[in-house]
Amino acid sequence: MRTPFRFAVTVGLSLFALLVPVSSLHAQVLFQQFYYPIDKPPKGTSWWRQATAELPALAKLGVSSIWHPVPVKGGSGAVSMGYDPYDLYDLGSKDQKGTIPTLFGTRDEYLAYVAAAHRLGLRVIADVVLNHTGGADRAEPNPLMERLGWDDIGDDSKVGRAFRSPDDRDENLRSWTRFQPVGASGAPGTGRFPRDYRHFHPSAIHPDRNGPYHNPEFAQDYCAEAEEGYVRKGLCEWGAWFRAQTGVDGFRLDAVKLIDPPFLAEFAEKMNGSVDERGFYLVGEFWDTNPGTLLDFQRATAHRMRLFDFGLFYALWDMTENPRAFDMRDLLIRRFADRQRAVLFVSNHDVDRFQPIRRDRRSLPYALILTLAGQPSVFYSDYFRAEDPRLPRTLETLIPVHNRFAVGEEVVHFADTDVLAVERSGNLLGLFHDGGDGKARTVTVPTNFGPKTTLRAVGRQEGEPDLTLTTGDDGRIVATVEPGKYLLLVRADADTKSNPDRFPRLPLRTTQVFEFADDLDTGRLGETPRTVFVTLSAPGAIQVRLTDTTGREPLEITFTGADGRPAGRVRGVRGKPTEYRTRLPRPGTYAITVRTSGPPTVGRLAVTY
Repeated sequence: MRTPFRFAVTVGLSLFALLVPVSSLHAQVLFQQFYYPIDKPPKGTSWWRQATAELPALAKLGVSSIWHPVPVKGGSGAVSMGYDPYDLYDLGSKDQKGTIPTLFGTRDEYLAYVAAAHRLGLRVIADVVLNHTGGADRAEPNPLMERLGWDDIGDDSKVGRAFRSPDDRDENLRSWTRFQPVGASGAPGTGRFPRDYRHFHPSAIHPDRNGPYHNPEFAQDYCAEAEEGYVRKGLCEWGAWFRAQTGVDGFRLDAVKLIDPPFLAEFAEKMNGSVDERGFYLVGEFWDTNPGTLLDFQRATAHRMRLFDFGLFYALWDMTENPRAFDMRDLLIRRFADRQRAVLFVSNHDVDRFQPIRRDRRSLPYALILTLAGQPSVFYSDYFRAEDPRLPRTLETLIPVHNRFAVGEEVVHFADTDVLAVERSGNLLGLFHDGGDGKARTVTVPTNFGPKTTLRAVGRQEGEPDLTLTTGDDGRIVATVEPGKYLLLVRADADTKSNPDRFPRLPLRTTQVFEFADDLDTGRLGETPRTVFVTLSAPGAIQVRLTDTTGREPLEITFTGADGRPAGRVRGVRGKPTEYRTRLPRPGTYAITVRTSGPPTVGRLAVTY
């Protein structure tokens, strides 16, 4: 029998962190509000509308941020989950790829979803793909591939004339790399950020398709530095546009393991990416467990983003799949070392399809990630679509415990093959039993609660009775934990009613900036009115501000309610930004119409509500 490992001894301490300082501001619960592939909502609604209807339940659950699916138009059109992004500037408002809405709905529905989340105090994290693009409009000759002797198109005769580049003179077609998104006119190639063979690997600057950064693992792989940084500049400009247009609070970055770190560092800097709560939230999907690789990536990206903790995920998988062979100390050894930047998860849209943790054994992993240092993430299908009906109720008990008590330094008091005891700085003591030996375990562990302190169990699972325990004269506690279960203890006199949540859900203001330009679907401003829509989930103040025009006045902005009645009007003053504030007495969708006299002009309309 292997001997228990106690953290009071010095042997092997280099493998573990006895004290892990983590600010509570970095530990708010993230909720992944989608799964893959999604079931299409009933006719007459959309995913964005359905997701909006779920927001009150998520606010009540106690999550602080929601991570939603890729909102841009994908190359596979109405069935795209967004991981084949075609036109980054199409959020469901352009007639492209056989559809105007995305799989999830229209742009206006999406913007309403973001604002509704903010109204409930929920921060919004958008799924973003920067590595590649899909759904090219045309095949084209590719001099770079010709020089290398490569050809992605085996039989040119199968490519119809409509899918060849306009300047094709029956040359050998080698790649699907001509992207021609539409602009305001609806004509191909008039949209912002067109691309061709020069912007992908192989490129003039990287004439190869070598891993990890140049291989086309998912559709056409961007070369950020080709053509004087055309892609790098284009993606950074899009990130700024998207952040302004939608008002989201952060990005989940897909497949960062495949993206050149210098580009990611620049993108993160331009987005004001930071683990500080005042910065723009960024979390990367770096699907790797090698500590050295992750450390190199952190350095190369200036520590500007969090990373999902795949090391801990695979340890949790091993724990639930074969508890008899698992050693609970592995949870501490294999996890991501930087706990300030670790996002912990039990499942997500990828692993749930390919290597899921057993669905009837997810309560213990969730109790662990909601106690350990780092930011916990909850998966959609574990709450709204759970196969185990007990799991949603378990999350409803565990998340409030996390929000109230999982704060401060993480102190590991005890760990052996089957049991782990972790304390959060005198606030929460968690004991976890992987069930390997199939027997209840009674352990004696030190605590920071002090001598003769009565503790009570919280986050109890169904059927478990109330429980109180008292520390001894030395501050230690004797506790029993059942196999495959957990025991969470807090001070018996802890007042959960006066301060039930460290993360109060205060309403957040939403600012969404509509840019008027011919290479966007909005078009330029002029005598023809341009209309945008905003949806208020509750009555409230609204402010509009028109800037960056060429100064041609007069300008006029009008508000119209869903009933067709005017709700406000303002006329601009020559040479000054046009600004208007009012209070809209009813929730609903309002049309904001902008008109100018004189030649067409660009401009930006910022709407805050």
